[in-house]
Amino acid sequence: MTNDQLNCLFLRVAEELDISDTLFDKAVTSYMALGEYINNHCECLVNVYTQGSFRLGTVIRPLGEEDEYDLDIVSEVSGTQTLSPEDLKQLIGDILSGSKRYSSMLEEKKRCWRIEYSDEAQFHMDITPAIPDTTVSSAILITNKSNNGICSFMVSNPKGYSEWFDIRKATSEIIQKMALFETSVEPAKTKDNKHKLPLQRAIQILKRHRDKMFEDYPDDKPISIIITTLSAMVYNGELGVYDSLVKVLESMHQAITVENGKYYISNPESVKNFV
Repeated sequence: MTNDQLNCLFLRVAEELDISDTLFDKAVTSYMALGEYINNHCECLVNVYTQGSFRLGTVIRPLGEEDEYDLDIVSEVSGTQTLSPEDLKQLIGDILSGSKRYSSMLEEKKRCWRIEYSDEAQFHMDITPAIPDTTVSSAILITNKSNNGICSFMVSNPKGYSEWFDIRKATSEIIQKMALFETSVEPAKTKDNKHKLPLQRAIQILKRHRDKMFEDYPDDKPISIIITTLSAMVYNGELGVYDSLVKVLESMHQAITVENGKYYISNPESVKNFV
């Protein structure tokens, strides 16, 4: 097969990994409704926005009918720098638990509050409480509860990472910045669910390969941020999905270093802190 044929074939494979438009629209509707609810029930200003694969356009459909994908969002509370990590986490938790709709679906996680939707929705929503980090532009401080129950702040930078990824995925096309609504809840659906560039498609395929390889050992599978970061670091503007995959697979080892016997992936140079 020619490279053109392989690029077409791998594009079709990647398109089959997209979640359906129906599921996508349901997730967007649920996200916007939850963001508005948090804003309407918090005395402080809260900026709610997506992070992770939903923001980056690399979401893939669940591997099986019993599986689900996650929609990661940040609930960034402004004007509360004096709040402790415990109080910030509880602030968002209390707002959600006070809802007749969300309280029965609510579960506390290490860094977030999870809302488990119905099985037919095939997704859950992870809401990470955060406050702005005044020391690094666009960075935030997120809550993190250790195994001993102690809550602390961690530095993250989902917006900075997203901006870096937008630059890395851009080829000859002009990529528009994500437009913001006039409200404090950013729109999740800024592009068509099917409109993705080669790097995004290549990452989708790599994530599905990961899922199949670790189907019997889900706790051991590499997290998506590793696959996404390595791929974006070495991507060089290839215009085809197959060409992008070849470039990533041949080059991603160059972005991994070994220090004191441990493998290490550095943050992108333009992103000082992110998780």
